[in-house]
Amino acid sequence: MVVSGLPIQNGTQHASEIAMMALTLLHACGKFKIRHMPGVPLRLRIGLHSGACVAGVVGLKMPRY
Repeated sequence: MVVSGLPIQNGTQHASEIAMMALTLLHACGKFKIRHMPGVPLRLRIGLHSGACVAGVVGLKMPRY
């Protein structure tokens, strides 16, 4: 999970910042070579949401979002 605009709000820039990050990640994945599977391309799917977000850590021994 990635968030833009926290802890300092950045106005309306959050959507464009996350979209640019997503495009950069997709571009980088196209060049990435998996060592033990050289003929298989790394595939990445990205979903975007704009709006309020609440997240937290659950568990003490093995914390997970």
